[in-house]
Amino acid sequence: MSTNTSLSSLHALVADRHSQVRVWLRDQLSEIGISSVVQSYNLNDLIRKLSGETHFDLIICDHQLDDKKDGEEVLTQLRQDKLVSLRTVFFIVTGENLYANVVIAAEHAPDDYLLKPFTSHTLARRISRALVKKKMFDQTYAYIEAGKMQHALDECETLLHMKYSLDALRIKAELLGVLGRFDEAAVLYKSIAESRGVPWARLGYAWMLQVRGDYTKAAEEAKALNESNPEYITVYDFLSNLHREMGDFKGAIAHKERALSITKGDTKRLRELVVIASDADDKETQASALHRIIDKTKKTSSVKIQDFLSLNHLLLGMGKIDESEKLNLTARVGITGVDGRAALLVATANVLTAKKEQAKANLFIEEAEKITANLPVNSKSRGCLQLAIQAATTRSNTELAKELKATLASLKEQWSESVARRCRTLLVVLFTACPKDRSVIGAHIEYNSLAAKNNAPAHTPTKNGE
Repeated sequence: MSTNTSLSSLHALVADRHSQVRVWLRDQLSEIGISSVVQSYNLNDLIRKLSGETHFDLIICDHQLDDKKDGEEVLTQLRQDKLVSLRTVFFIVTGENLYANVVIAAEHAPDDYLLKPFTSHTLARRISRALVKKKMFDQTYAYIEAGKMQHALDECETLLHMKYSLDALRIKAELLGVLGRFDEAAVLYKSIAESRGVPWARLGYAWMLQVRGDYTKAAEEAKALNESNPEYITVYDFLSNLHREMGDFKGAIAHKERALSITKGDTKRLRELVVIASDADDKETQASALHRIIDKTKKTSSVKIQDFLSLNHLLLGMGKIDESEKLNLTARVGITGVDGRAALLVATANVLTAKKEQAKANLFIEEAEKITANLPVNSKSRGCLQLAIQAATTRSNTELAKELKATLASLKEQWSESVARRCRTLLVVLFTACPKDRSVIGAHIEYNSLAAKNNAPAHTPTKNGE
């Protein structure tokens, strides 16, 4: 096939886990005149390439690039992290057995899907068509990315009677919603739904009903859409949010779980489920969602120590010490890096505190503090770890205070030198940690009163304890 001079200036990136497929894609692009092709073998590598200085006009990504995320999830992450512009052409490549499901679930808007195998002629035609569309909406996208929504709306108005008018109508309706012009957006969405019958317009109309506070009609519209398009995933998210807003957390959780069953548990929805379950005080669902997030993100660039620490804290609050301990063991493989080590130290300290092994717990907290102090000041991990350490220290002091209260009660009933020694040790630790705490000062006074009655050593608070 002869090269296409209109495509020759494009910079392309192909992402596939299999080297032979990457070479095949490179050769296909070469046949149509695209010689500047960078290859990427997994999500982490893709993120590194996109974080560099090279601007890519075209990205061709396999639907199963990553074990933890499908193509739509990859695109969502890249756009949220501002690594892929709305003006960049993004294709998802998929196999025949996945194609039907992928198209139905295509809510994260790649520019096209390529069904393997395809010819270079098909590839050239699809790229050219996508470029024409991108060029038409180029100024609109530029305004949106700059946050100039009214300018974007004005620009969009000029495109309504040109090619890709349906796309222009969708952008216009969404912009009206963003600008708070809900009545106008509702009229437009309803008009598109009635004339074109597209699911997104019906859902957009339901969204406007919800925004205006008409929850009953919004639910009816969404449920009707759900019945006619059961694989349209976004409607489950809408119904979940609607039920949550209405205070029906059980319904909100059920709809979110339905969406997750279709998308095979994407992390974005799992995090949303964690929030809903937290609002509902449904700790079992919250723990289940966090477990699934950790399982999907371990050993990937998406892993977050906050997920691990949150689950550790949640399990201990539920009294599941053994399960939390098991989590810590498995996390040693999935959570890596210096910050990961610090997170494991904090989690281990929390388990030890729950097992009333406070002396050991304090050692782990001290080690975590040393590591955290050496992390970059502006790193997200440092802030997260500092909060976790503070919580672990507070938890530690709370447990120690409880033990101190119990030892004082025991000494009141019957004086014992061994219990008195433990009481003095607890006072040393607590005075060092919180010397101005009134309950600690009160315990110090109470102990010394008991010690005087039993001719025993008193506790004298100093800068470093006893």
